[in-house]
Amino acid sequence: MRFKLTLRPAYGSSCILPLNYQYELGAWIYRTLYEANPTFASWLHEKGYVERGKKFKLFSYSHFLFRDGDYKIFKAEQQIGVRGSFDLIISIAVDEAAIHFITGVFAQKNLQIVNKFAWAELKVHHIERLPDPIWLGTTYKFRCISPMCVSTKLTPESKHQTYLAPDHELFTKILFDNLYSKYKILKEIGRFSEAHNWVNNNKESSASESLFDFKLLNS
Repeated sequence: MRFKLTLRPAYGSSCILPLNYQYELGAWIYRTLYEANPTFASWLHEKGYVERGKKFKLFSYSHFLFRDGDYKIFKAEQQIGVRGSFDLIISIAVDEAAIHFITGVFAQKNLQIVNKFAWAELKVHHIERLPDPIWLGTTYKFRCISPMCVSTKLTPESKHQTYLAPDHELFTKILFDNLYSKYKILKEIGRFSEAHNWVNNNKESSASESLFDFKLLNS
């Protein structure tokens, strides 16, 4: 289930954000959920769902989705200048009964993004649930709206995970296996009403900082 939060500067019509704000954003999302329901937030953050011995949180969020012409990146200062409103997508595996809980938790909340490069306070102006995708046809195209990290142990003897670039020969297989495990969990908890047989995936373009398009084929 996906929710779109529309944010705007809490004071005035513009603000300066730090270029790297993902940590502060993620901490705010978890903290907001924890303040409303500590049990649910702790389970989501620490446990999640299990498939083939692996834990999956089934929770993600996008980077800020700025409107064209309403932002400017200042690389040297590590800042982003923003004016007007922009969006944030939160995706979480919850049932229909939780819609009002999620929308109520984030409605009218304020968010502070602070580090040594910039300080900004934002306000959630609007929140809405986005419609579920309609699964028709045989090929589905997806676009990353937050960076994707893919890693694996390259050999049985490896002690540490190796992070894979999108052009690595194992990237497609590891990505597909991960997505298929999540699909199986969603099917078990009733988040898919129709059966799908995902058989392959095809990375369509190379990534820029692990943001890319890819396809899944349904046969």
